[in-house]
Amino acid sequence: MIPDERTTLTRLRDATIVTMLAYDGERPGELRGQRWSDILTKTILIERATDPDGTLKATKPGERRTTRLLSVVYEDLERYYIACGSPSLDSLSPARRR
Repeated sequence: MIPDERTTLTRLRDATIVTMLAYDGERPGELRGQRWSDILTKTILIERATDPDGTLKATKPGERRTTRLLSVVYEDLERYYIACGSPSLDSLSPARRR
């Protein structure tokens, strides 16, 4: 068996990403473009995306929208935000790799 060399923070980040993609309906590029300030208690504002290399771009439909944020997703995001040391709300999150 190969040991898991990921840190607790990377495992938490990965779980949060899976939760967001499964329950929130964001595209991967939109998730990479999220800022902490876009995440509200009941909704997420989606107004930007990124290419896989991290270059910011418009969303696929070219419009900003909000999606309903389920409590399970909000709880995962809150747990991850605290584990990250409560970064600036303007910083990109949570799918940005360190």
